[in-house]
Amino acid sequence: KFMMVCLLAVAHQLDVALGVDYIMLAATYGFIANESLSIVENAGLMGIVKSDVIVNAIEVLKGKSQKIE
Repeated sequence: KFMMVCLLAVAHQLDVALGVDYIMLAATYGFIANESLSIVENAGLMGIVKSDVIVNAIEVLKGKSQKIE
């Protein structure tokens, strides 16, 4: 989690250096999406979430991340 904050600080510095305002925003949205997916996945493992749509979305995203590795 500390590294996320460090990366957001670097993204902010890039925004300032380049004179733009979307690098930190994109990094923030990426971290929010990643953490949201993790929360939903853990809820599914605990049996809280049983929606087929959510389960399929998680499987698709896992498949894409495994292809990258």
